[in-house]
Amino acid sequence: MVRIGIIGAAGLSGRELLYLLESHDEASVELLTSSNYQGKKVKDVFPELTGYNQVFQPNDIDVTGCDLVFLAIPNQASLERVPNLLEQGVRVIDLSGAFRLRDKEVFSKFYKLSHSAPELLEEAVFGLPEYFKSEITTARLVANPGCYATGALLGLLPLGELLGKLDRQPIIDAKSGVSGAGGRVEDDVTNFVSVNENFKAYKVFSHQHQPEIQQYLQDLSPYSSDVMGEIILTPHLLPLSRGILSTIYLHFREPVTSSD
Repeated sequence: MVRIGIIGAAGLSGRELLYLLESHDEASVELLTSSNYQGKKVKDVFPELTGYNQVFQPNDIDVTGCDLVFLAIPNQASLERVPNLLEQGVRVIDLSGAFRLRDKEVFSKFYKLSHSAPELLEEAVFGLPEYFKSEITTARLVANPGCYATGALLGLLPLGELLGKLDRQPIIDAKSGVSGAGGRVEDDVTNFVSVNENFKAYKVFSHQHQPEIQQYLQDLSPYSSDVMGEIILTPHLLPLSRGILSTIYLHFREPVTSSD
């Protein structure tokens, strides 16, 4: 049984994680923290999660009794927390984007933060099990993939060698529900009034998942941005709770059939 701790367990990501772990046969959730709900019982905040009797603890509580800690906290908080956790011998799965990109300059450009632990960027394993399953099982630090990156990579990578026959960059038209922004349940960005009957593109040419898609597309396929150009990602926000639909446009140098 793996002893689990979740830092930031009361946000939307933490809530979903609690739901998934509630019925996991090999996970024992030992510790839950929240900066907003510390001292409150899990079942009082999330009545649907009936399997938890714990009380939310403060985020700075000692977690050395855990084998594995999930971080469901903002990027800056993860940057500050991860090195200390690893020094304590605790394995980490980070749900933020703090360790997804290997290039600290690219990270700073897209996340508007200076990376305070660049020595860990090469070590962090990208948590996409379809392609990194064996690495994930032994990793000290797993960087959970971004939502748009997951949808795009799982749509593109199965094309394999065909990606080397592109004559221009892929165009990814992606649409997401509002929970992809994370945050607490009552945050304005996720409430009905903010998103109802609305549909818009956002972070055009500046979304942080664009370099993430490009990095791993180049790692795992013949695609090269030097030859074909940088991928184009246009994310849109839909008035839905969750889910992503990515329509990906590709142009090949020569005709390609469905059998290819």
